[in-house]
Amino acid sequence: MNTFGIGGHESHEEILLGKYNVMTIYTRNSEKFQDFLNNYHIEPTDKLITAWDTFDREHFGECTVYVSEKNGKSIYDIPEMYKEYGMYLYETRKENNELYEKEITFEDLIGKVLLVNITYYTNDNELIGQKQFYGTVTEANETVIAMKQKDSTVFNLPPDLSSTKRARPGEYKLLSTGEVVTNPDFLASWNVIKSED
Repeated sequence: MNTFGIGGHESHEEILLGKYNVMTIYTRNSEKFQDFLNNYHIEPTDKLITAWDTFDREHFGECTVYVSEKNGKSIYDIPEMYKEYGMYLYETRKENNELYEKEITFEDLIGKVLLVNITYYTNDNELIGQKQFYGTVTEANETVIAMKQKDSTVFNLPPDLSSTKRARPGEYKLLSTGEVVTNPDFLASWNVIKSED
């Protein structure tokens, strides 16, 4: 998550790009920004919907870094790119502690509770639906991640640890059943594109 702003010492105005791409403009004269907003098809609305309205414990989403295909730059390059105009990097903070950043191994998963979120899309990237379930991992290796669910059925996941992260303590509500899972050990999030029949 990145936050950066552009401010004017003379105008005392500021444009702030915050978490989840929420942009805030601090000004006493909003009319002067109208052309800028129109250029990007940003229109006035009485009800602004942001990520805060769509993300919660049941819909934890994903965070990825966008890298421009044109020049290979990302948000981390912005301070250096605009250094000549007075932009500078004030500070870099990491909100996660070492426990949650620690690398996950197959061995770490065995015997632990894994909460899985699978989001299904069409070939055209349209959302079809979501599926959430949990269970205890009985097998985890380079071939498969197997988890035994509450009804004793076994669900197999691909052996890809990049989709798995340590869960923070709390209650996680399953959308399909309303069941609450308290303090699972790990979370796994997958996107599945369904092939056309």
